[in-house]
Amino acid sequence: MSTRRDFLAGSAVALAAALLPRALAAATSAAASPWPLPPVAKRVPETVGRFGHARLDDYAWLRPKDWFAVLRDPSTLEAPIRAQIDAENAYTEAMLAPTQPLQAQLRARIEALNALRPAEADASDAPAIDGAAPGQSLVTPDGRHVFWLRPASEGAPATVLRRDVVAGTDAVVYAESDPAFAVSLRPSALRNLVVLRSQGQRSSEVRLLATARPLDPPVLVEPRAPEHEYDVDEWNGGLVVRSNADGAFDFQLLTAPLDRPGRVHWQVLVPHLPGRVITGLHPFDGVLVREELRDALPRLVLMSRDGRERDVAFDEAAYALEVPAGQDGRSAHLDFSLESPRTPRARRRLDLASGRHEALDPAPAFDPARFEVRRLVVPAADGAQVPVTVLMRAGQALDGSAPLMQIAYGGYGLSIDARFDAAALALVEQGWVHAIAHVRGGGERGAGWWLPTLRTGKKTTHDDFIACAEHLADAGYGTRGRIVAFGLSAGGTLMGVVGNRRPELWAGLIAPVAFMDVLTTLERYQDHPLRGAGIPIWGDPADPLEHAFVESFSPYDHLPAAPLPAWFTTAVVDDDAVSFWEPVKFAIKARSLTTGGQPILSYTAPAGGHLSAWGAYPQPEQQAAYLAFAIWAVDRRWGEVPQRAPGADDSRG
Repeated sequence: MSTRRDFLAGSAVALAAALLPRALAAATSAAASPWPLPPVAKRVPETVGRFGHARLDDYAWLRPKDWFAVLRDPSTLEAPIRAQIDAENAYTEAMLAPTQPLQAQLRARIEALNALRPAEADASDAPAIDGAAPGQSLVTPDGRHVFWLRPASEGAPATVLRRDVVAGTDAVVYAESDPAFAVSLRPSALRNLVVLRSQGQRSSEVRLLATARPLDPPVLVEPRAPEHEYDVDEWNGGLVVRSNADGAFDFQLLTAPLDRPGRVHWQVLVPHLPGRVITGLHPFDGVLVREELRDALPRLVLMSRDGRERDVAFDEAAYALEVPAGQDGRSAHLDFSLESPRTPRARRRLDLASGRHEALDPAPAFDPARFEVRRLVVPAADGAQVPVTVLMRAGQALDGSAPLMQIAYGGYGLSIDARFDAAALALVEQGWVHAIAHVRGGGERGAGWWLPTLRTGKKTTHDDFIACAEHLADAGYGTRGRIVAFGLSAGGTLMGVVGNRRPELWAGLIAPVAFMDVLTTLERYQDHPLRGAGIPIWGDPADPLEHAFVESFSPYDHLPAAPLPAWFTTAVVDDDAVSFWEPVKFAIKARSLTTGGQPILSYTAPAGGHLSAWGAYPQPEQQAAYLAFAIWAVDRRWGEVPQRAPGADDSRG
């Protein structure tokens, strides 16, 4: 890890420099450990809990008295908390110092593999207008008028305006009155309509305006309603609508007349099919291209005007697609990008008449044939079929000899796509097998794959992950005890649960910005920047049944006195999504309880927020540190690590 990220005054570096030489010098004695003792954390038992529930927390003092002040300015963090974080960071630096040559090797390889991804091109040909959102403007066919979007600002709503190029004047076309709704502006596929869309939390609303009649007021398609999301484009002489109305949780396609766009006139074109998620549509003359997620894989489906359909074929067992929006519906082809865990992303062009596609980019200097991608289906305990994407070296012997990295997220209906992952490939090149477990809680199989995991259904996520690990081990992709699991944020909660439930399965667990103290955070939701946003996902602490359910798995509350696997968890002081003290407390408590000798590490970055490099978007430096930790954990290169001084108990405040 880079010293530029050491916390605040830099005391972590000094402490690490002092600790490591002394610890390594002690290795000359056969009885001494070559590793430093972890930092001591004072124990101050404090009663926590609300809604009629109470329990003791020895490390509640790590929460700042004014967290909101710390979020605004991390330097205001109280000295005792800062000192504990400094000590934790120094200990992690010391334990990872011998892995630095391996980290440098891995980082160089990750950066080289990242370089294989083509640069993103700016596809916008919209005119530049001062104050307009990037790309959010379009010109009418006569060139006289420009529609443009002025984003919301302090005290001002998002507004769509029409500029008369000749007169140089602007007129308001639409102003969004609800600050919870974001506004977008785009042309329809055939360029005959201006589409104004307001999107809120699972609710949307569309207005249309004919480009040939720019002075007309926009026409509302269907008034916004809770839980109703829809979008509109033009095709085959009318409108085509993508909507989740009438229980179509995974969306359906409907048609409507241009002059009667409202829901009362909608007719089903592609019916709702549970488990098949219609994620997008791209109308062309004579062909409607729809994007869908089916069997946990993205698909492109071509529909002709007479309703006949055909799938576009892809060679990989698992892959990811990306189709740029706003393509000209008068074209004879569709541009998209394709990638897989073994194939760098490349732009391709689909011929709409034949259904064949070809590469637009030259092939990179990379041989995907050295690797193999497999898509497995693992039966869960209740019979559900859990998809797993496997990446391994071609010809890999399935005899359990390879270490296994298994990753998952499993929350909020978000999917993990089978993309080209430089860090995963760098690890596979080291002889590992890499597996993505598409567990329930994610959106890979539609709304039915994640909505039942809300509130009191979350344990299916945990059960799925364990079932995948056991299946992969039984099939020879790995071995129990030589698996490293990775999950960040809400995926970090999953890591905490499976680590507590089945510590013998894992050699190590890696959990950046992990949501570990779930119960206490929910109980104090009014003091959290997200307020009650997590309650529909995790449960209402004021409801006795839901409180009991969260209590039954909350990782911090269920750490066992057992030989725990190696742990590496991270935090960021100004993270307003997952409070920084949760991973820190978890690591401290885990060290106080483990009966094993594997390192339990936490690292806290001073700033950067939830989406920082040490948060939900690790960069090559952080990825290399995680991979080096995984390799050392599987090989048990640390040997037996002391967790506390012989015969000593943590000090009490």
